[in-house]
Amino acid sequence: MAAVTAARLCSYMSTSLNATFSVCLWSDSQIVLSWIHSKKSLKPSVSHRVSEIRSISTTWRYCPSADNPADLLTRGITCDVLKSSTQWMHGPIWLPTPSQWPTWQQSEVLHVQAAEEELDVIQEVTSLNPAPPAFVLRFIQNTRQSITSRIVGPLTLPELTAANLKWLHDVQHTMFPDEVTNLQSSGNCSQLVRQLRLSLDCNNLLRCGGRIHNTPLAELARFPYLLPSRHPFTTLIIRNAHSAQLHSGVNATLTALRQKYWIPCARQRIKSIIRKCVVCRKAAGKAYTIPDPPPLVKSSVNHTDPFTVTGVDFTGALYVRTSEGECKVYLCLFTCAVSRAVHLEIVTDLSVECFLLAFRMFAGRRSVPKLLLSDNGSTYLAAAEELKGLFSSAELSDALARRGIQWQFIPKCAPWFGGFWERLIGLTKSALKKTLGRTCATLESLQTIVVEVEALLNDRPLTHTSSDICDPEPITPSHLLHGRRITTLPHSRVEGDEVEDPDFGDVSEVKRRARAHAIIIWHFWSRWRHEYLTALRETHKTTGNNVQHVKIGDVVLVHDDTARINWKLAVIESVNKGADGLVRSANIRTATGRTNRPIARLYPLEVTATEMTVKPSTVKMPQSKDSDQPVPPSNRPVREAARRGQEQMKEWISYLRAPPRMSWTVINIKYI
Repeated sequence: MAAVTAARLCSYMSTSLNATFSVCLWSDSQIVLSWIHSKKSLKPSVSHRVSEIRSISTTWRYCPSADNPADLLTRGITCDVLKSSTQWMHGPIWLPTPSQWPTWQQSEVLHVQAAEEELDVIQEVTSLNPAPPAFVLRFIQNTRQSITSRIVGPLTLPELTAANLKWLHDVQHTMFPDEVTNLQSSGNCSQLVRQLRLSLDCNNLLRCGGRIHNTPLAELARFPYLLPSRHPFTTLIIRNAHSAQLHSGVNATLTALRQKYWIPCARQRIKSIIRKCVVCRKAAGKAYTIPDPPPLVKSSVNHTDPFTVTGVDFTGALYVRTSEGECKVYLCLFTCAVSRAVHLEIVTDLSVECFLLAFRMFAGRRSVPKLLLSDNGSTYLAAAEELKGLFSSAELSDALARRGIQWQFIPKCAPWFGGFWERLIGLTKSALKKTLGRTCATLESLQTIVVEVEALLNDRPLTHTSSDICDPEPITPSHLLHGRRITTLPHSRVEGDEVEDPDFGDVSEVKRRARAHAIIIWHFWSRWRHEYLTALRETHKTTGNNVQHVKIGDVVLVHDDTARINWKLAVIESVNKGADGLVRSANIRTATGRTNRPIARLYPLEVTATEMTVKPSTVKMPQSKDSDQPVPPSNRPVREAARRGQEQMKEWISYLRAPPRMSWTVINIKYI
């Protein structure tokens, strides 16, 4: 402000005298000179004054404080010294000689701005280690001592104890100031003081009383320190106790805490902290919640040709007897997604060549599918590449242009995504175990048994089997494929004269029988739509809890068949949503690469805010007077006593709002 006043005075003198002359202003404040010559952005208050000073063309120079005549009056001086002062009358001795003028080199000035709000240091602490504050207290104490009396070396137990007590004192006097003031005064005790029988010890710390004064416990266990429930320091105390108890449960952690501290609502607070413990979640955490099953896909409920959409899978190894001994064979299972029909092929190994041969036999006997579904087995992945190369060849491009096959894979380690063929694998294994037992059959015998098992599986009922003889027989996959059951005789008895009739096998008769066969198959497909599809509703199971916590960037454990301690860590990179908008699988990144997994196989290591939310109370709250909208319910559960109190308040309010019946009632209401 002094520099602004001097600049204004120079401008006024120049205007009043109507003369132009050069003016040199002197200042002993290096900060002011730095602001005037600075090119950086300054505070608004400083920037406005600096702009005004710069608008007046003056020269600013540095004058040391010892040679500044203005300091004689501002700092005080006697009249006799002022009369004999040459500095006051003539200025500094170097003023007449410009070559002796002091110089000033501009340097960077660090501006430190104090925070408007006090920083809570405890909130920045992530572990309860009293060593840093103990060193700070030692430093403060050493600054007050001589060099010979200063404390050096490692921290001692009294210093660590003093640091803990300093923390406790700060927390208690910050969170319970009214209780401390109440105990220091001689007034009536507050409710918390009476309830916990609080008292102040010699260190001015709050301690809780009780009825266990005469027990053979330690003094801290009989008179524990009081801590607030929702304070960061309390969270550090609970985490430290939980870690010291080797990540035990709530009871063990609570017992260890009560040896020194008393925390209101401690059990609920400990539960919430243990629920967020990464070590505990890594050892016993749960996977993501699976949402309700999605609607059945169109490819499995729409009427299409059999085996248009086919699921592929392998069974376990079977042993056959050969001339060279026993060897392994496998069953390749093709399941129709619509008719639930099954086709079985025996393969000698799980190589790509054997699978392609089995696929060619299946396509030749049934039909070429448009969509193949399988899991992410390496055999299928390699076969898919072989099929793509086969279909892109010039010889088959024209033939397969109209019948291209699309290959889709379900998420890895998620067999329930292919439930309709996994169910048939179970039935096939069960039939083979009961048929073969412990017998080691030859390859020819096994092929015969597999074909018979295939026929029986295709004759299994898809709808309810009625006990009434008048009801039609249940629908089977064979009805949808052939119009009849395979394991029964196809036709009624044919008389001999009909066979010898020359017109029995003419073209018109064949066409008529073909039309009749098509009508029969259409009849069974009509029953499939009305009986089978509507029966699928019986197995629908919904929970209504579709709140999901899966988000990109979550650190998860990937479920494996090994011990849980060997499970890999992964990070979710993206999520895969279904047609209903719900997430059922995710793409993850592990240390070895990228893959995908269903969310039922992913175990999160961190707790989100939505998982900690308590369900709102179902008690209906009264409406606000100023609005027609009801008061939003609290997330805290409402007790029975509170509910009865709210109902009583409603009755009183309705009674007070009712019109008065007698004059004395009006008088009493006005008095109240």
